[in-house]
Amino acid sequence: MPVELYQWPAEELARIRSILKKLTEQRVDNPEDAEDLVQDTLLTMTVRCPSVDIEKGLLVWGLGVLRRKVGNYYRRAQRHGAVVVESLEGSAAEHAKALPSAEASVRHTELAALVDGILSQFSPQEKAVMDLLLAGLPTGEIAEQLHPERYQNVVNRVHRGRRKLSKELARYGYTRPAEGKRVRAQRRTRPAIP
Repeated sequence: MPVELYQWPAEELARIRSILKKLTEQRVDNPEDAEDLVQDTLLTMTVRCPSVDIEKGLLVWGLGVLRRKVGNYYRRAQRHGAVVVESLEGSAAEHAKALPSAEASVRHTELAALVDGILSQFSPQEKAVMDLLLAGLPTGEIAEQLHPERYQNVVNRVHRGRRKLSKELARYGYTRPAEGKRVRAQRRTRPAIP
């Protein structure tokens, strides 16, 4: 048989409200939002209480309502958070997306240390070329900076250095994405002539 909300003592409702408030404040950082969620939960309990058969008690049922309200709160925040990022001006949006996570920063630091260690094993000529390449210079500017060196030698060192670096990084689990990778065509063998 459904229980009417007015059948519960005021002390019980005050206790339930304080429990809901305490739990919500632990889960939601903003105190105003936490209070809104508690009020919304109590409102839902008031509206639905006559039509719900409560088997485990008003507190347990209220906790279930609160759990769903908090879940909806975070889903709504994610939806509106995406809209806020899209509404930022061009460069501000790019800046917001470009901020690295802590994990990405650690991975970048590890990778930089690994690359430095690998480059220290290269010959001085290859190391000079790769340092300039990793600094972001195009091959033509690298050749200009290493002027007495022939352009084709610089191109060859860039190619060999990239290949060597890629091979060494692959040993540590860093591989290139498969999208841009060219696949060599396998040699076709001619069928034997009968």
